[in-house]
Amino acid sequence: AVFSCGFSQSGRHVVSAADDKKLKVWDWKEGQDIASFSGHNATVWSVAFSPDDKYLLSASMDHEIKLWDVNTRKEIRTIKGHPSPIHHATFAKDGKYIVSCARDWCIMIWETETGELKETLSGHHSTVYHTAVYQDLLVSCSLDDTLKVWQFPKHLT
Repeated sequence: AVFSCGFSQSGRHVVSAADDKKLKVWDWKEGQDIASFSGHNATVWSVAFSPDDKYLLSASMDHEIKLWDVNTRKEIRTIKGHPSPIHHATFAKDGKYIVSCARDWCIMIWETETGELKETLSGHHSTVYHTAVYQDLLVSCSLDDTLKVWQFPKHLT
């Protein structure tokens, strides 16, 4: 099964994530996969291109977030901190930060360049499935039947 997909910012490529533990980049016009990325040990739930299309971000049931170089197809960094499967990760603030959410009921904000945990947001009462960022706002949805809108932490803007 394919669990996540997204366009590159240029619109030229699509990336997908699946239960085969891999990310694939596709030339969607030709219907061909042109790159494959392996390194997770479980299903990949989430994948995204960076705002400049140079990097891919993946989140997995193996409790890891991975940052990948699109050109070299190599893993740059593994980020660990959620004690449970990670459902979603996305870039924020022009790629400076990564926002992730998981079955631990938390949202974590990481510095992309170092992988350092900068902030943990708590407030949901069950698995957090998805987050989205718009300017200084972050929205999250959860199995607790809530949607929460958060102010992006001011010290990170």
